[in-house]
Amino acid sequence: MNMISIYPALVLISGLLSMTTLSAQNTQTPKPLLPALDQTGEKWVTITKVKRPWYAFRGAVIKKFIQSMPEYAAIPGLLFKAYAFTAHAPYFGGVYLWEDKVRAQNWFNPDWFTRVMKTYKKPGIVLYYKVNGVQTLQTLNKTQGNYYTSVSIGNHTMSNNTQGLLRIYQIENEAGESGYICLWATEKAAKTYFKTAQVQPEYFDTPVLLWETKSAQ
Repeated sequence: MNMISIYPALVLISGLLSMTTLSAQNTQTPKPLLPALDQTGEKWVTITKVKRPWYAFRGAVIKKFIQSMPEYAAIPGLLFKAYAFTAHAPYFGGVYLWEDKVRAQNWFNPDWFTRVMKTYKKPGIVLYYKVNGVQTLQTLNKTQGNYYTSVSIGNHTMSNNTQGLLRIYQIENEAGESGYICLWATEKAAKTYFKTAQVQPEYFDTPVLLWETKSAQ
């Protein structure tokens, strides 16, 4: 493939990813994650999955993730976002914590799905989870890292003193099934825990975290 044929693809990826990414913010002195809470009322988590084009290399996507942080920090009702790739499939997106379901639906409106379909030629996926509780076990001192997220549905428990566990969401999916969404310091910590767990989670490679949003202040 010559440079003439590659150039449109490079322009396209920049435009595609700018749909979910904007200009960068200073991450030298980030705030810690939200304080530990036992109950969170009607807060919700959404997980998005968007098919990643073959030319959207991981490093380039991460750069766009970082550039998008000011845009997402300004979204009404967004408290936290973990930028993510699915661990075993070519999708990217994020794990979002919202003040309520209405704020989430305002963002993931019909126009959002139309843009994704037009851009990627594949439908975007948005999964909703009601949050019954959230607990932050360790605070972090940087935005970028080799973080990992697990989503586990089923009859099991999570130990608060598990090594490498940073945060736990107690959740219900839209079918009413209970489980946990967990943020881990590393992939190794997550997979070590679930070697002996009663369930097999879905994993997300989570290289960038956004916690300094206007709604969280």
